[in-house]
Amino acid sequence: MTRRTQAAGFMVILGCLCAGLFLCVDGADAADRQAVILRSRALLSEAKAAFAAGETDTALARCESVLTEDPANPDAYYFIGLIKLSDADTSGAEVALVEGVRLAPLSRRLKLLLARVWVEAGKTSEAEELVAEVMSLRPMDVDALYIKGLIALARSDSTAAVEIWDSALSEELGGGGQ
Repeated sequence: MTRRTQAAGFMVILGCLCAGLFLCVDGADAADRQAVILRSRALLSEAKAAFAAGETDTALARCESVLTEDPANPDAYYFIGLIKLSDADTSGAEVALVEGVRLAPLSRRLKLLLARVWVEAGKTSEAEELVAEVMSLRPMDVDALYIKGLIALARSDSTAAVEIWDSALSEELGGGGQ
């Protein structure tokens, strides 16, 4: 066996050992991540139950616990935004939802809830942009149409609001005339 062959064999063995080490580390990381996910789901479930029971402080505390352990959890930001919106804290809802959209820019529900918060805050242009993003992927999205109607109503265009809501209702009931 030549030195070159020995060196190549050594590199293969070293590569396999390193790959095995990485697999062990990745496996440990995966197990840790899975534990975080399970705890987050349990805490979010508790938050939903507390919110449904009218215990918003408890619900917020559970969501904050999720973010302590998993700071990039978009579901926690969504529920914080929802809870704060229900408490008429539009600025608090906006902060949470903007961060959620930053972390999960493809999340339809985060965008639509943020759009609703912006309608409540009088930021109809910003809300319209988010609704347009959602509708570019799903042109007859019923939730997006509902918020689009809210935007029209906030702009004192009740005729447009009714037309938009009528199309949302048609879509919901009959699939857009299909």
